Amino acid sequence: MTFYLLFIAFLGFAVLASFWQLLVSLSKKKKYRYLKHYVVIDEFDDGPTSTPISITGTVRTSTQPLITPNTKQNCISYIIFEQITASKNNSTSWREINRSSIPFWIVDRRGKGICINDHKNIESDTYITQVSQSQNQNNQNKSNSFVSNLVSLASSLIAPKFKEVFIPLGARVNFFGIVSQDSIRGITLAERKDYPTIITNKTLNELQQKYFGWRSYIPTFSFILITLYFIYIVISNLRWFGF
Repeated sequence: MTFYLLFIAFLGFAVLASFWQLLVSLSKKKKYRYLKHYVVIDEFDDGPTSTPISITGTVRTSTQPLITPNTKQNCISYIIFEQITASKNNSTSWREINRSSIPFWIVDRRGKGICINDHKNIESDTYITQVSQSQNQNNQNKSNSFVSNLVSLASSLIAPKFKEVFIPLGARVNFFGIVSQDSIRGITLAERKDYPTIITNKTLNELQQKYFGWRSYIPTFSFILITLYFIYIVISNLRWFGF
């Protein structure tokens, strides 16, 4: 009896987890439902006004770039996490301790670009992740001596680890959105709810495959199969509940 109750509880949790994955998948599909309407261009001048475009450009800045605190990389955005260890079970996790960002430009091959002030439209795959030791350790003078290597090894085991998530200056990214052009303001971003602005490492074809290819339906099939199996197990074991 106890075994079946635990098993049914486990399946119930699996149903809820798969349902959550399904909701996330459906929300992504809704956000990117108009991907097929984006027009791939090579330069901003090639894009018709008020038409959603896709263009590959380089990340630039007109001001002094940010520098990641630990690895000293030029970037336009970074988030710093510190690894913490729980005292009860020694499990580790990452805690955000610092973040910073600046406006930046996405520039095409002819040097024309668009200024991006808000980082909310940047997909997570655009960021680079690097894990390092504490700043004090990174700034130590390196030596090839045996003793120094032992000290360095011991420090690496004791010192806290930091994770830097950042977008480097000069990165190649793909811009999806609607732009407008005039002789006074130049190229500016034209926000439209049905055609969201997206900044990512993925091409238009890769995004379409991710959100509308056969893999995108895995959460739906998983939810249906797990739910049907849950119902089957419950019905086939009703006698344990007095039915």
